[in-house]
Amino acid sequence: MNTVIQSGNTKIFNPWNAKNRELNPSDAIPILKRYGWKGRINNFHLFAQACCHKSYIDRPDTWQEQAEMGEEIIIVPRPDDCIPLQKCDNEELEYLGDRVLGLIIASYVTKRYPGQGEGFLTRMLSRIVNNKQLGYLAKEVGMAPWIILSRHMEDVCDGRNNLRILGSMFEAWFGAMYLQEEDVGRGLQQCNDFLVRIIEKHIDFVQIIVEDTNYKDQLLRKFQALYHVPPRYKEVLVQGPVHDRVFTIAVIDPYDKVVTTATARNKKVAEQEASRLALELFETPESKEQPNKVMNAVIMPEPIKKVEMPMPMPMPMPMPMPSSNVMVSDEGFSNFKLTGITKRHAYHRPKVSMDDM
Repeated sequence: MNTVIQSGNTKIFNPWNAKNRELNPSDAIPILKRYGWKGRINNFHLFAQACCHKSYIDRPDTWQEQAEMGEEIIIVPRPDDCIPLQKCDNEELEYLGDRVLGLIIASYVTKRYPGQGEGFLTRMLSRIVNNKQLGYLAKEVGMAPWIILSRHMEDVCDGRNNLRILGSMFEAWFGAMYLQEEDVGRGLQQCNDFLVRIIEKHIDFVQIIVEDTNYKDQLLRKFQALYHVPPRYKEVLVQGPVHDRVFTIAVIDPYDKVVTTATARNKKVAEQEASRLALELFETPESKEQPNKVMNAVIMPEPIKKVEMPMPMPMPMPMPMPSSNVMVSDEGFSNFKLTGITKRHAYHRPKVSMDDM
C-alpha cells in the first residue's frame, strides 16, 4: 500500500510499519565494538537519527501548507504495534558521512597501493564508496534490522534489503560517529579505525581490482575509442508520485540515436544499467567477428546511399549576333571573322513588306 493515497483533493497518509524498531544504546554498542571501536557514545540520538529514512518523518508544516492550499490531509491512526513518526531523517548525516568515508577510503587505497596512479585509485574509491557496496557492508555489520522506513518502502521497495537505502544508512552512521565527537581529529580517527576494520574483513580487494562494475566508465572508454566523444545520458520518462519517482534513462550516441534505455528509482542506477546494456551490444558474437558491421547496425546511423546522377547535357553555344562588318549576300549567308578564323553561318533575311517602306 502506498504511503500517500490521493482521491480528488483528499490525501490519505498511511506510513505505519510494524517492522520498525527503535535503536537503543544496547543495540548499537555491540555493533561498534565488534569492529574494535573503543570510543564512547556522547550523543546517541545521532545514531538513532542515522537509522531513519525520510519516508517515516512527521511533517506537520508540510501538511499544514497543503491544507491551506485546499487539500484535505487524513492521517491514518497509528496502530499500537508501530513506533511513532520520527522528527528527523538521516539525509544530512548521510551527506556528512559520505564525505568522511570518501576521505578515509581515499587515504587507505593510496597507502595500500602506492605508485598505481590517480586513475587506479579513483576507480578503487568508486568501487568501495557506492550505495551497492556500502549497502552490502551495512548488512554484514548488522545495521539493516534497525532501518526505519514507511510500509510502502518496506513492502514495495524491499527497503530492508534495498542496498541503496542501506548504503545511505551506513554513510549516516559514520556522519553520526564523526559529529558526536567535539574534537574533529578524534572523530575522524574513530571513523577511520572502525571503517578500516570493516573493509578489511568484508571486502575482497583482489576481486574489486579484477571486476570492473562501473559500466558508465567502461562505456565512456568505449565511446572515446570509437567516436572520440563521450556518451550522453537523457531522461526520457519520469513516472510515479513525487515521493516515489521512477526514472527511465537513455544512452544517446553521437548521432542523437537511442542506444539503450533502463528504468530505476534512482537516476544513477538507471544510468549504470543503461550503460551495461549498451556494453552488451558490443560483446555480441557479431561484434567480435565483424565489429564494424555490428557497430554500424547497433549504434551508427544508416550509411547514406549513393545515387548515380546522369551527366548534364552541354549548354549550346550562343548564336553570334551580326555586326557592322558582316557582309550579307543574296544566298542568305553571312561571312565574318572571329580571332582570325572565317566562319560561315546561315542567316535568314527578314521579309520586308510594302508597309515598312
